[in-house]
Amino acid sequence: MKKWLLGGALLLFLAAAGGGYWFFVTPTRAAGQTQEAKTATGAPPGATFQVGEIMTNLADTGSRHYIKISVDLWLDTAKAAETVKERKAAVRHAVIGVLRSKTSQQLVGRSGMEALRSQILDRLDGLLPDGTVTGLYFNSFLIQ
Repeated sequence: MKKWLLGGALLLFLAAAGGGYWFFVTPTRAAGQTQEAKTATGAPPGATFQVGEIMTNLADTGSRHYIKISVDLWLDTAKAAETVKERKAAVRHAVIGVLRSKTSQQLVGRSGMEALRSQILDRLDGLLPDGTVTGLYFNSFLIQ
């Protein structure tokens, strides 16, 4: 009887662990798989810049949700990468501003992620007088 009880508990634990893995790891991997190594023009980047991890609250009312992302930018020139490096605080501020204006429902699915990408690129466009951001790639994308 104890063997059956122990076996059932082990089976339940393994099922819960597998479900947890699927729930927490699969969406992140799926978001990463949508990011092909191409820019909007199909050309390779002149330089890349890691904005890094950003976590902030979302604009949901009635409940508190947050988003945690990690972003890389592809830039058309090395000079643009230097400009972004010098203006890293302004770049992070611009990204956070776009994120905080969104609700969790607006960010659900591929269309939500693509709309967010487009809005962040539009916001960053004015920050670089010496170059262009040719791609924005999410390394991680978590909404809680």
